[in-house]
Amino acid sequence: MSYGNTDSAAGLLLRQFRELRDPRRRMPCFHIELVEKSNIFEWEVGFMVTNEDSIYHGAYLTGLLCFPRNFPFSPPTFLFCPPIYHPNVFSNGSLCISILHECGDDTNEEPDSETWSPVQTVETVLISIISLLDDPNVSSPANVDAAVEYKNARQEYNKRVILEVEASKKNMPPGMVYPASAVDPSPTSLQEKTPVEEFWQDVDDDDDGGGLQFESD
Repeated sequence: MSYGNTDSAAGLLLRQFRELRDPRRRMPCFHIELVEKSNIFEWEVGFMVTNEDSIYHGAYLTGLLCFPRNFPFSPPTFLFCPPIYHPNVFSNGSLCISILHECGDDTNEEPDSETWSPVQTVETVLISIISLLDDPNVSSPANVDAAVEYKNARQEYNKRVILEVEASKKNMPPGMVYPASAVDPSPTSLQEKTPVEEFWQDVDDDDDGGGLQFESD
């Protein structure tokens, strides 16, 4: 059964998009943009790992977060672009993580408490992804070679990851300052509205998404 509709999903995503970009509230380890300013259902995400004890420290990992038209009743999907070497990332960059799996899916053995539910937010998804980097689920790997190396040859695994971290730094947007700490957002003064925010400024007037009109898939 399908729940929700495109307008309500768009309104919800717009509110969460604004919250994640609000300099007074946002977590500094995420940078988000829309792939196209007129499409709230596809986000470009940049992850910055500020934990100095992490082998991913200093990385700027990029990916594509895509939302279904009945969000939040179905989970989004996430694709690392470019793909990263990780036990829970397929060779095409697709991420395998419990929070993005449908509740009640008989094809996996995950408890429902760990899978998707409509109470999840985009922020909880992003936090789960960044947490998975250093704490992979090697019991159910998407990349078997990476899982085996992580378990049996950690030093070699770390070397490969560190090379990817260094390569990822070139993907940082020009002028971006890497955050010093994930727990200290260091809010900046409010900036002028970006073109994306100007485009969407009036579309979330109502809970039903402000009357947005999207073509259904």
